[in-house]
Amino acid sequence: MFEVVFVCTGNRCRSPVGEASLREVAPEWVRVSSCGTLDLAAATSPSETLRAAAGLGLDLSTHRSRHLGVAKLPDADLVVGFELAHVAAAVVEGGADPAKTFTLPELIRLLGSHRPEEYPAEDPEARARRLVATAAKAKQGFVPQEEIADPIGSRQQVHDRISGQIRELAHELARTLFQPPDAGGQEKR
Repeated sequence: MFEVVFVCTGNRCRSPVGEASLREVAPEWVRVSSCGTLDLAAATSPSETLRAAAGLGLDLSTHRSRHLGVAKLPDADLVVGFELAHVAAAVVEGGADPAKTFTLPELIRLLGSHRPEEYPAEDPEARARRLVATAAKAKQGFVPQEEIADPIGSRQQVHDRISGQIRELAHELARTLFQPPDAGGQEKR
């Protein structure tokens, strides 16, 4: 099993959308969850995020926030935040491995710098772990533009835009990490 954990601030907007988006296209050997840096005692997602997610075909109606203190970040194969603060909290407070912890845009950039044919169709879990390790070696500091802003308190259009961006990046993550180069670019639906 390959474990991916998304981390945002309240685990109400960005990380639940990332979790649901990746879950819809990830193979069965990938476990996806999410958590937040704040303990909001099982809060629901705001109505704007619920509507934005529904517009993408994602149902977050049963989602309840959980704190990173209850997530098993040290055991995760990949921890994905949306801001540098999420990455730092995942490592410092949650015990995540720094070599397996990235912001989502940063990870997509780092993975995109490698040609899939360099990673032949080997055991899919081993291939995914090797790609994460390769991305970690390519890290050269934080790029401020590689964050996704928190939509909480914003208009519906902001929630829609950010949720769409997260879904697109989560699908790109699945294509890169979980599909061997000979898969022909077909996503699991």
